[in-house]
Amino acid sequence: MIKIRRIGVLSSGKLLAIVFGGLGLIGGLLLSMFGFLAALLDDSYLSGETISFIFSTVCIAPVVYAVIGLVTGIIAALLCNLALRFGGFELEAEVTEKPAPPSAPAAAPAPAVKPAKARRAKKAVNTRKKRG
Repeated sequence: MIKIRRIGVLSSGKLLAIVFGGLGLIGGLLLSMFGFLAALLDDSYLSGETISFIFSTVCIAPVVYAVIGLVTGIIAALLCNLALRFGGFELEAEVTEKPAPPSAPAAAPAPAVKPAKARRAKKAVNTRKKRG
């Protein structure tokens, strides 16, 4: 049993802003399409105002809907957090597949020392010991 105690206010707002913005884009495209069809069927609708309305619905509707979604998400999360103070929300979940254990990072191999360099290094150490 999982108990939800708090919902992120900003993450809820961002999620609903994205969803509402997408719905606003779809609605704006449909509204502009029907406005364009009405303008094609009746020449009296074909004016500068109609053309500006058609293009502005595609640009303005997603922004307006996204702002509405942001505000709605923030208010809903605040109200939900207020209600969750009185006992939380229990959620029953079931794991259907065991996750794979994390693999240990592979150790970096030690740098290989060439035999000639190793002999020179050993010889330098031996000469230092004799001097000191």
